[in-house]
Amino acid sequence: MRLGPKSSAMDQSNAFLLSSSFLSQLIFQKLNHNNYLTWKRQIVPFIKSHRLYGHIDGTTRAPPKYIDREVKRTVVADQGAGTSAGSEVRFEYETLTENNLEFEVWLAHDQSLVAYITSTLSEEVL
Repeated sequence: MRLGPKSSAMDQSNAFLLSSSFLSQLIFQKLNHNNYLTWKRQIVPFIKSHRLYGHIDGTTRAPPKYIDREVKRTVVADQGAGTSAGSEVRFEYETLTENNLEFEVWLAHDQSLVAYITSTLSEEVL
């Protein structure tokens, strides 16, 4: 897997998230009204091992959905007659708003975590 310039080891470890079928092998008891502590002892290490616990306790905050990027443009204009020969060069700046790729990665991890946790709930809890 190739990492982009903003990728990190955490992104690489979370680039593939385990399938829910694998999770069901690890979580042998689905959450019901009587087994919260047992369920929690199963699910928390799994979530921490995938470095996703920050989504649970709020320490991994969502990055902004959009980011602003400043674009510099060079504008060359001919000078009018009667002035010294040459062209006038000036710079114009424009701000573009675009999707933040870090937010998209965060959202994918967050929604995978929601799906994992939901797959460990019994029907009576849902």
